[in-house]
Amino acid sequence: MHISSAESFILEVPIGGVIADSMQSVSKLEFVGLNVQTDAGIVGTGYTVTVGFGGSVIRNVLDTLYIPELTGKDP
Repeated sequence: MHISSAESFILEVPIGGVIADSMQSVSKLEFVGLNVQTDAGIVGTGYTVTVGFGGSVIRNVLDTLYIPELTGKDP
């Protein structure tokens, strides 16, 4: 069995208000994830969450560094 494809995603979830401290304020959470599919038809999903910032950086790392390395490997 090998990884045949992987696709990253970002889900932005509003939190219904603003959470703030002395350094930042956020109004959403970002769930950054990866759907991985094998040549056997098995699909898996993993994710992490940010507090409103940095999701696009994580997704870029997944797309440019991790997905090319994962494709074709044994899960």
